[in-house]
This record gives sequence, C-alpha cells and structure tokens, in this order.
Amino acid sequence: MTGAELRQAISNPPPPKQFLVDDFLPERTVFMITGETGKGKSVIATQLGVSLSSATSLFGSLPISKPRRVYFIALEGDREDHFDRIRFMEKVCPLNENNFYWDQDPFLDVMNRASVEKKIKQIASVWKEGPEAVIVDPIYKAVSLDLSKAEAAKALITFSDLLRYTFSCAVGFIHHTPREVHSVFGKRIERDHNYYGHSFIGNHVQLAYVFDYFDEKGETSYLSRRKSNNQKELLSIRLIYRPETYTCSRIP
Repeated sequence: MTGAELRQAISNPPPPKQFLVDDFLPERTVFMITGETGKGKSVIATQLGVSLSSATSLFGSLPISKPRRVYFIALEGDREDHFDRIRFMEKVCPLNENNFYWDQDPFLDVMNRASVEKKIKQIASVWKEGPEAVIVDPIYKAVSLDLSKAEAAKALITFSDLLRYTFSCAVGFIHHTPREVHSVFGKRIERDHNYYGHSFIGNHVQLAYVFDYFDEKGETSYLSRRKSNNQKELLSIRLIYRPETYTCSRIP
C-alpha cells in the first residue's frame, strides 16, 4: 500500500460497528465464550445463533435489530442431541431456516491448508452475501495440536482472519476454561486469562465472556465480560436456565 493509498484508506474509514445483539455483540468482532466443560456453553452458543437468525431477543431481553445469517460449525456432540436442543428452543426462539446453516464437521483441521480452503468455499456457497456470524464450537477440536502450542494458536487465528476478511463477519470461539491449579499450600493460583491455550488467542480475541454457575443446583449463572476493545457491552448478565426449552433467560 502506497502512502497515497494509505491516505485514501484513512480518509474513508468504514462505518462504525453496529450491534448484532444490543449491548452484547458488535458486528465484525472476534468474540469468545468460555466456561467449564459440560456446563452449558453450547446451549448459549446455539441460542445465540438461533436468535440471530430470526431477530429474536437474546435471553428474552437483548434486542436484535434484524435477522442475521449465521454459519454454525459444530465440532463436538451427538447430532440428534443438537437437533433436540434446537427443537425445544423453538418454543421461545424460532429458527429462520433461510439464515442458519448447521455444519457438523468433525474433520475440520485449521492446520491443514486443504481443509481450510475447502471450508471457506463451503461457507461461501451458502449465501451470496456471505455469513454475518460464524460460530466455532468448540475451537480445540478445530486444530490437530494442543492449543497451548503456538503453532496451533496461529493456525486458528489465521483461519479466523480469513473468515473476517473474506466475509466481513463476526467470528465466535466457544472454548473451555483451564483446570484449577493450586499451590503446595492448597491455595488456588489465579491465572491471567480465563481460557485454555496460548496467549496468542487472547491477543486475537476482541471480546471475551466467561460463563459461570453461581448456585448449587446449576440454575443461576452469569456471563461476565472479561475483555472488550469496544467497552460498550454489558459487564455482567445474570441468567437462569430453562430446561423445558433448553434456553437461558436474563434475570433483571
């Protein structure tokens, strides 16, 4: 890029980011939701995708201004279990089939160039305009090496950048928190971040939430914002799980 081209670019900035979900998720953002294994991150991710597809308020209170195209890459779990979940969700959160693509691909490997090229072509073939959000659940299954390795983290980031630059979309990482580590005296050692993996991932992510349960029955939980380049999203969202619909509702 020449100096003149750079001048042209900075003189004509892109429009400011709008929210895909008000007070929760801006467009064209790399976001991550982390939490303990088996505690409901996939419920949150699926509810987010379905809500975006039909412009149904997320958690019953966070407005979505218009339907959005969502490409959901499910890398873990039983196919029928996923479909049962969505079937129950539709009681309160309808799915717009024209705006939602479900891709259960256990063979995606972002460290393999052919695998990445195949996936980009597949995503591009779904909608002429491309997706507005791509959700990867969970990200550790998208790499052939441990995410604590720099090579694996770089490959995931390259895939994320390719998605953003190709489709101008938001990219969602669903991931798990690290196991607790204690000192020889039994005191929990606090970590600098709330995800398992290399620091490159945290540097790449623009918006991060941690999903935690706060009651013994596992009904009340919080989505807590831990990182934001925008600083306009809610700091904390208190939720209650509705087992009859496989959804979470916001508690005022």
